[in-house]
Amino acid sequence: MTDLKNASLVCRRWSSLTFSGRRMDRVQLKIDFRFNDAEEYFKILQNSSRRYRVLVLLYNRHRKGLTYFFQLLRKFKKSIRTITTWNNFFITSHELRKMLVEVPKVQHLSVLAELCFDIELNNEPIKPFDRTKPIEIAPQLQTLKMDCDTDEALNVYRYFSDRLKFVAVYFKTDICHQRFCELRFPCLEQLEYWCEDIQYRREDMIESLCQFFQSLANLRQLVLGCRLPATVLQSITSTCRKIIRFSLRTDYLRRGSLASLAELTKLKCLELHDRLKPDVFEGCKEIESLESVILNTALFYDMLDFCNHLCEIATNLSSLTIRERLVNDETAYFVCSKFRKLKFLSLELCLHISERVLSKIDQLHALHELELGYLNVKDDVFDYVPRNTVRQLTIKYCDQISDESLLKIPGAFPSLQRLKIKSCRMVTKAGLAQLPARMPDIIIQVYAEDTGYTAQHKLVGSGVKRFHV
Repeated sequence: MTDLKNASLVCRRWSSLTFSGRRMDRVQLKIDFRFNDAEEYFKILQNSSRRYRVLVLLYNRHRKGLTYFFQLLRKFKKSIRTITTWNNFFITSHELRKMLVEVPKVQHLSVLAELCFDIELNNEPIKPFDRTKPIEIAPQLQTLKMDCDTDEALNVYRYFSDRLKFVAVYFKTDICHQRFCELRFPCLEQLEYWCEDIQYRREDMIESLCQFFQSLANLRQLVLGCRLPATVLQSITSTCRKIIRFSLRTDYLRRGSLASLAELTKLKCLELHDRLKPDVFEGCKEIESLESVILNTALFYDMLDFCNHLCEIATNLSSLTIRERLVNDETAYFVCSKFRKLKFLSLELCLHISERVLSKIDQLHALHELELGYLNVKDDVFDYVPRNTVRQLTIKYCDQISDESLLKIPGAFPSLQRLKIKSCRMVTKAGLAQLPARMPDIIIQVYAEDTGYTAQHKLVGSGVKRFHV
């Protein structure tokens, strides 16, 4: 998004190219009527000739804000494909229906607000999402992201259930939870499921969940943002055999809880969150399809023991991300010695590693991409790097990395083709300005959220084309 925005500012021709064609899927028009000059703001948008595909309604404190928004929907109705609304923390079901009627070609809808009943009764006393009505609402809708804590929200999910391919649902209470599980989504391929854990103490709720997941045979991506019991996980692995990406919380799991993952023969990416016991994989057979593992944990009971189990089931692992504060050098050395097929390695939030953490990466003969994030390593971290095959290096939020460290990178990574630097506090603009001369054949990208500047250097032909700080 940043590079796209910068490209649009180069000249009028580049701006025209940026805001046209397929690139418009990456451009968001964020509408915010909190300003005092809301009417002038609206007039500017009304005169726009761009074909926006993504509209985001942020806040609506202006008395005519929603009226303005509906007019903008009519203006861009032929091009809009995505709508996200955050409307004063609530929106009525009649208002939502009106939005979708205005934009018949919308494909993706996110309601980041509570959907509620129209207490002012300004609308006709009918169900806004009623299949018996002659007008079909949003016939092309494929994505719905919304909570489900009211009957109004449940009716929206029921109305679109037969066509949705991607659902992200969140339950703060159990008012509609069980009734939601009774719905069927025959086309669903991607599900993000978030809820409070207290709801799973009831046996009838667990049974409903098992039946719900057993109906999702076409599911390909699943995110579980809650602590589901092992019986539900077994229902998922025995039925949803097409899953290629699986993300779940693990701090409640016991010995052998993930043994059934071996049934997911197409699984490519596994993401684990929270505390993790090393024996959760006990009894799990090799998963030949597994290529990527992401560990977002708060604490490992025994990191080395867990990695040992992991290398037994993920023999073809090519990507590993570790975000764990208790990881030390010994763990990093173990990874380098056991996961020889790694092409991508990311170490983040590893507060107990030293400057020698990279001294064994020469054992990873296929490693092409290395990420270091939120580490406390100092300037001499690159002094201990042996000869390697890294082509892309990303350094982000490493506050001890300085200008002197960056100058050591060309010697430490002789095969480097791209360098990304993001928000390293001790890296200065003066230090960045020296990099093109030291790394003439390397693409350098710099992002700094705190200062708001970006920089990029590319080699074009036989000389430096651009590097601005």
